Amino acid sequence: PLHRRPAPHVQGGKGMHRWMNAAGPDWRASFAEVEAVLGFRLPDSARRHPAWWANRKSGSGHSHARAWQEAGWQTGDLNLTAETVVFERA
Repeated sequence: PLHRRPAPHVQGGKGMHRWMNAAGPDWRASFAEVEAVLGFRLPDSARRHPAWWANRKSGSGHSHARAWQEAGWQTGDLNLTAETVVFERA
């Protein structure tokens, strides 16, 4: 089962890394929850383009994707209309 936890405000990428390390095997998050953990609004492109959430292949991709993948996570079920994403342990 997917775990839903309320997202506390824990500034920036390091906060996101700490939050994800404390999560269960997966985290179904609204974009608002991701923003609360990061402490800032996601860029508009995150709401419009699935590629923003894409897991990178070795040596390519966005720095934010590299960050969650280096922390041992990958994105799964993305719903831009509902503004939700699932992070799964890789």
